[in-house]
Amino acid sequence: MTPTRRFRVKFASGDPDVFVDVEDTAVVKSVVDKVREIKGLPEGRFVRLLSAGHELYEEDAVLDAPGDVLHCVTSDYGPKRGPSGGRLRMTVDQLRGDWIS
Repeated sequence: MTPTRRFRVKFASGDPDVFVDVEDTAVVKSVVDKVREIKGLPEGRFVRLLSAGHELYEEDAVLDAPGDVLHCVTSDYGPKRGPSGGRLRMTVDQLRGDWIS
């Protein structure tokens, strides 16, 4: 039996929390896909997950998430890209909007 990790996903919208189980070897995209399935989110909606104040990216390993509670924000707009085209790593304070130019 493959070890699993359970996350409690809390929604910024105030929707009820959900629990998601994924294998320890999974990446965050597995969690995003399960959240999409549970909430019935269309492919055009962007799903952002945060753990302990840091944004998790789809390619990150679930074992790297510092906690078992994830905060979820959905949006019609995709993530901002850095000058080199890569995604910017942001903290919760930055996501609050103080840094938007």
